Amino acid sequence: MLREMSDRASNDGVLPISKDGEIGIQKTRRHDGKLKVGIFGEDAGPGKGPNYCKDRGCNQGTLGEGWGSGSAEFPYLLTPVDSFKNGFNDDKVVVTEHLDNKLDYYKKNPSVLKDQDVCFVFANADAGEGFLAWGSVGGDRNDLFLQKGGDDLILHVAENCGSGKGDTVVVIHSVGPVDLEAFIDLANVKAVLYANLPGQESGDALAEVVFGDVNPNGHLPYTIAKSLKDFGAGGQIMYLPNGVNPQQDFSEGLYIDYRHFDKYNIEPRFEFGFGLSYTTFEFSDIKVQTVKDKSALPSPRPSDAVKAPNFDEKIPDPKEALWPDNIRRLQRYNYPYLDKVDDIKQGAYPYPDGYETPHPLSGAGGDEGGNPDLWETYATVTVEVSNTGEVAGKVVPQLYLSYPDTEKDIDFPVRVLRGFEKFNLEKGEKKSVSFDLTRRDLSYWDVVQQNWVMVTSGEYTFSVGQSSRDLPLQVKW
Repeated sequence: MLREMSDRASNDGVLPISKDGEIGIQKTRRHDGKLKVGIFGEDAGPGKGPNYCKDRGCNQGTLGEGWGSGSAEFPYLLTPVDSFKNGFNDDKVVVTEHLDNKLDYYKKNPSVLKDQDVCFVFANADAGEGFLAWGSVGGDRNDLFLQKGGDDLILHVAENCGSGKGDTVVVIHSVGPVDLEAFIDLANVKAVLYANLPGQESGDALAEVVFGDVNPNGHLPYTIAKSLKDFGAGGQIMYLPNGVNPQQDFSEGLYIDYRHFDKYNIEPRFEFGFGLSYTTFEFSDIKVQTVKDKSALPSPRPSDAVKAPNFDEKIPDPKEALWPDNIRRLQRYNYPYLDKVDDIKQGAYPYPDGYETPHPLSGAGGDEGGNPDLWETYATVTVEVSNTGEVAGKVVPQLYLSYPDTEKDIDFPVRVLRGFEKFNLEKGEKKSVSFDLTRRDLSYWDVVQQNWVMVTSGEYTFSVGQSSRDLPLQVKW
């Protein structure tokens, strides 16, 4: 059961992001005799084993997870090269593997590309936490490019696969967005599969999508840009002359990812929420129902829902503040420990002015998660979704909200994601999906009133579609 769940999760993370969504690879297809398929790139293979590096703190072999406190020991790792070889019919297909990223190898052995009908080329980008470094990657990536010469490998394979007449499929395993501009528009690149970080079922999950056993249904959780400059100031952090320690000031406020691209009307390469399928879906009949009338502020906070906790006021032994013997210190990390007891000072704590002045309780609070009224449903949006293609598939309707334009002093994003659902539709099947909008969904934080405020004048716009820029249906409320 756990393995099946892992496989389904890995399947859901594979998404075609270019061309027409069709890979077109058949396990038994003939092409002038036997179909010749080549698999290229270190990222397709086992490397030195899945747990070769401590905490997965290096990039070798196929990339299944990043490194850091969230990493885990692989019980096994199914590699793409093994799963592909197991999936093809040996009587119909000849599969060869060349798990090398170095171009010198291919230039010395041009026939490994020249003789292919289809070329799968693998590349990746890895990252983790700052307590480990892999080469020049000290945790965070230094840039958004593929690592280990991935771009050059893809270009070389696409140019030489079948003497330039073969079909090239690019597979990317990555911790986040990467720059695709070097190869995304090449005529010989028939598809790009973004496989993210698939975990232990990596190879099988990818092969099932490629062979059509599973209909891909993943969607991008970030925007892929056409240029690093399109990301704004946040994308330039590693290129600014700000010393040896890069600094991010987060001056962009709310305008991150798709909100930034929408605000400045920048066309992305692939937008937030984008994903392709082997079938097609149609959205229709959008409706909105008022559940509760609009009101600017939440209901008064409950008087007794939350009580202040009682803390032990006994002063602990000063030695408890000293460094434990079993902790390894990490550079540039702040810890709540002292080197010696002499560092402890006694006296009144210097609280800021006004600390002891009584203040009214926050209207936004009153219970766990805030004022209970924030989580009440005020509107429900429903749409009909139909599978208009030839095969079954999972659809992911996404609902975005645009605030009324009556609050001229508030800088609202063009649209904000407020919900999504995923469900399967058989060929020709139609289903209704509903999105509940809470007061919290419809409100913004007012720094003056120190509360969540709903706009009561003008109309909200609810848009539904398959990505942040594919929104065929709108309704006003």
